[in-house]
Amino acid sequence: MTSLTKRNIARVILGIAIATAFCWIGFRHTNWSATVTILRNADPLLLGCALAALSFDYLARVTRWWLMLRELSPGLPLVSTFGPFLASIALNNVLPLRAGDVIRTVGFTQRLGMPAMGILGTMVLERLLDLGSLLLYFFIALSLAAHVHAPATFVHGVMLASIAFVITSFGVALLPGPILSKLSPIVATGRGSKPLLFAVQLLEAVGVFRSPVLTVRIATLSVAIWLLEGTVFLFVGQALNVNIPPVGNFVALTMGTLSTLIPGTPGYVGTFDYFTAMALSFFGVEKSLATSYVIAIHAMLWAPLTTIGLALLIGMKKSQATANPG
Repeated sequence: MTSLTKRNIARVILGIAIATAFCWIGFRHTNWSATVTILRNADPLLLGCALAALSFDYLARVTRWWLMLRELSPGLPLVSTFGPFLASIALNNVLPLRAGDVIRTVGFTQRLGMPAMGILGTMVLERLLDLGSLLLYFFIALSLAAHVHAPATFVHGVMLASIAFVITSFGVALLPGPILSKLSPIVATGRGSKPLLFAVQLLEAVGVFRSPVLTVRIATLSVAIWLLEGTVFLFVGQALNVNIPPVGNFVALTMGTLSTLIPGTPGYVGTFDYFTAMALSFFGVEKSLATSYVIAIHAMLWAPLTTIGLALLIGMKKSQATANPG
């Protein structure tokens, strides 16, 4: 067994242990009978509205990714990006070690018509944009919910993440241009090594931030994406009669999503649930109702995307097998 395999196994075991610990700490005193009753009485129309908001959310996510990819492959049609994007989300939901991200990076190069490092660069930008948008919503939500005080350790962690985000953003915006001006001529003459070629491809993808117009477009889409995801939380809360101000749903969104940075299991079981329920406790939501909210939200974010993503993955595999029968 190689050292890499051992490390991966250790990461999986650690993730399971962390998820189990958060589930036990957060939900060991839950009245499950009351929780099931609340879920059964959920308003189906409002849950349908939440599903519609989620659909627009992921349409915006795919469009944002396509806008970045199109800078590297101008002729790429939007429809070609749906399968790889949603398949990677589905695989992240069912496989450990962020396998979906790995497969999106290396498994769809032919379909997207670009190198793996170029795809990886756009995914780095995705994460950066998502983190920035979440941090924005987190501090706006806390400022609007003035009577709510999040745990100091969590807030301090978010502040550190904000500092890291600002530093990284400046680096992404300013560094690719000068570095590429030095490396690209070397690669163009064929004198560069393969790692140098990979570095240039990655920097070219990250360098899309050099375009002010594109930067404004994808930043605006990023803010809209998380507004739509917050709307999913809002509709689910209303479907379950969770009596909190609308901003409370955005506190839950940001705390739950930021907690997925903690190592855990596929689908973020445990970590996401614990911190989302904690956010509701700030507003005095009773434990069974908070648990119902967490279960409904997690199911809403997991089941449709996993089902559609896996179906698209199977469809792409069949299409590829038909095109290459040998």
